[in-house]
Amino acid sequence: MKKTFGFLFIAMVTLLFPLQVFAVDFSINQSDIHAYLKENGSVQVRETHTYEFDGKFNGITRSLIPKNGTTITNFEAIENGSPLKMEQEGETYKIYRSGKNEMITIELSYLIENGIEVYSDMAQFYWPFFDTSNESDYENLTIYVHPPQETDDAIAIGYDEAEGTEHMEDNGTVIFQMGMVDNGE
Repeated sequence: MKKTFGFLFIAMVTLLFPLQVFAVDFSINQSDIHAYLKENGSVQVRETHTYEFDGKFNGITRSLIPKNGTTITNFEAIENGSPLKMEQEGETYKIYRSGKNEMITIELSYLIENGIEVYSDMAQFYWPFFDTSNESDYENLTIYVHPPQETDDAIAIGYDEAEGTEHMEDNGTVIFQMGMVDNGE
């Protein structure tokens, strides 16, 4: 028999270590983060970020700080279907992709083990993707939280920059349409 949980989606989006770039002049024109909740308590995350560089650049970085009791695994960086060279230093991932005066889109993928807190009557996804150490402006940031299966028994609350940006789809997916998010937010 299949076990079903009602999921409480509380996506605390307070901007936790943004993508930082090794270039001086750049903008992040579009960022989409998809969090796919799994019934085993893990969360598969896919982030897509579009950068516009003015001048030479060597790559980007992404810091991911796991909450207590969670682990970040299986980190990958991809551009146009091809994996990018990267290395991890502590909680920071350096993604190497050099160029000059161009627009690029990088997809990051990782698993948050134990990212969902499961209780007897509900489950909760409460995760900061960024925080106030954010050094970049995000011109158009949208975060999607996908339930493990369709549900009409979910609620969503956004905090800080995400407050009031949440929208619930009929299938239970929560969309935080945040738009412009300034650095330091």
